[in-house]
Amino acid sequence: MRQQVLLEPQHFEWILQVVDGNLIDTEITMTAINLKSDMVLQVLIRDITE
Repeated sequence: MRQQVLLEPQHFEWILQVVDGNLIDTEITMTAINLKSDMVLQVLIRDITE
């Protein structure tokens, strides 16, 4: 998975369980970012539940 993330941003939908036990539909975007000598993984999670 790490090799794929390094090549290009990853975007997908996923179902997550929140603290109260409910399931929500989410949109996830993962992007590798170079910061000076380190590489970090930015993960954005957006609730798309209707």
